[in-house]
Amino acid sequence: MAAMITITLFSDEVMLAGTHVVLASLLAHTSTPLQVILFADHIREREKVLLRGTFALHNKLDSLLEIRDFSPQPLAGANNLHGNATTYGRLSLPELLPQHCGVIYLDCDLVINGDIGKLVQIPTNKVLYASAISTREYSVDRNLFIKAKLNLGDPYFNAGVLGINLSRWRALDVTRKCDSAARQYPNMFRSADQAILNLVLADEFQEGGPAMNQPLYYFTDKLLNPPGHIFHFVGSPKPWDLFGRRIHKNYSLWHDYYKTTALSNQSPYRYLSFRRVCYTFPTVFRAWRQSKKGNLRLLAQIQPLHPFSAEAASLRPYENASRPIVLILLNLGTP
Repeated sequence: MAAMITITLFSDEVMLAGTHVVLASLLAHTSTPLQVILFADHIREREKVLLRGTFALHNKLDSLLEIRDFSPQPLAGANNLHGNATTYGRLSLPELLPQHCGVIYLDCDLVINGDIGKLVQIPTNKVLYASAISTREYSVDRNLFIKAKLNLGDPYFNAGVLGINLSRWRALDVTRKCDSAARQYPNMFRSADQAILNLVLADEFQEGGPAMNQPLYYFTDKLLNPPGHIFHFVGSPKPWDLFGRRIHKNYSLWHDYYKTTALSNQSPYRYLSFRRVCYTFPTVFRAWRQSKKGNLRLLAQIQPLHPFSAEAASLRPYENASRPIVLILLNLGTP
């Protein structure tokens, strides 16, 4: 029997719709039992029950799910990711899992459409196994790399899917190096800890193929026959964001898995927050204006949301006072 693969995720409640899909798609295709460790950043117990429900629906190989409470903090000098620090959890994995030699890390905005054990590996002579998406020249962290005097022609990897050699990480004292880098170049990390990892581990990552982390932007052409890749819904809006169903061309790829989760009879708007709406709305507005058939094309498709509907009631913005603003944004399509 193949050895159990350890998978790690970090999620807060805003990302829970995506987290359910990651669990469902991950288990649907694996040929190897998995130990899934989900680090929960202020997730309520009732939501943990639903996560276990999704896991149970797809668990056919006696895989294990463990949910641990953990609230990551950004490094001093490092940037939050849109006001959220959950992403920094992966920098703590060597300390959180002292008995593990290697793990696979997954973001919560993925669809794993193939066998994880065949798509991602734990490197033996490097710290990370990752997919390069561009060169430093074309990354959002270009100014950081210029400041650090790194070659802009070298590859830049996306940290949403990682094979991590934790033993080598500890041996090279990578955690201390990350902390030092954040202090040396304060507030220059536009992609948060992804920028830190690209800076500190520039020579310590093994490049994986595009199948392990294929980016899907909201404007990426719809995949008619999605291959067995890991698809990464990068940027915003995510499929579960405001108007994501209308704007994201590959919404159906994500939603087909969502319908198999314990949330199948509930709207993805269940986890919508006012802060998230404010962050994604400029992109939504831009997509609306760029629509091919004029500015009314998108809004004409949107059904008004009654303020007393179940979908409206499921909204959970950070402050009750902001709820009317969220409802106004959601009703932009009202004639």
